[in-house]
Amino acid sequence: MTPESIDQLAETLKQSFIFKSVSVDDLKTMIRMMKAQTFSAGTILFHKGDAGDTMYVLLKGKLRIFTTDNVGNELTLTNYEPIRVFGDFSMLDQRPRSASATALENIDVLALTRDDFMRLLPECPDLGMAMIRNLTERVRHITNYMMRVNAFAEQIGKGDYEKALQEIALSSDDDEIQGLIAAYAEMVRSLQRRQSSPRVEVDA
Repeated sequence: MTPESIDQLAETLKQSFIFKSVSVDDLKTMIRMMKAQTFSAGTILFHKGDAGDTMYVLLKGKLRIFTTDNVGNELTLTNYEPIRVFGDFSMLDQRPRSASATALENIDVLALTRDDFMRLLPECPDLGMAMIRNLTERVRHITNYMMRVNAFAEQIGKGDYEKALQEIALSSDDDEIQGLIAAYAEMVRSLQRRQSSPRVEVDA
């Protein structure tokens, strides 16, 4: 990348949730350490449950983040467009991927492995602290969201779809959570339509 493009990307990344309190100079140092990669349309970057040690920045193209239910049905959580950071949780906590990612079209990314991230920290200690602090805020938000999901499920069980929609109505800056909210809401509306559809009785 040219110095000008590194400067521009650093300024853009600083607007993202995870890097909001990181200095532009630290972001430039991180970008220089990242590796450029290209994936063709249809490529699965990683599956839910895979070991994850790499964070990505989407520079070009569109990416789909999705999960699957117990019987293998896919549920789209969100679609990403540039400039977007993803895979950060797994890089930091080394836990399995919480969702899958596939390229909807040819994409260009920058990748930062955990090993490179650990080598970066002595030079940019504020970068690691800021990322952990911002992700902690995100976890708190997710915890609050999951409490509402439990209440949502309880209302669905009772057949009170309007109350369920009220429980799940939550605005979020997190694209994955917002994608889940939209998916849950559509599921409730589908149940409502099914319940309200007139039943045709067939004479035996």
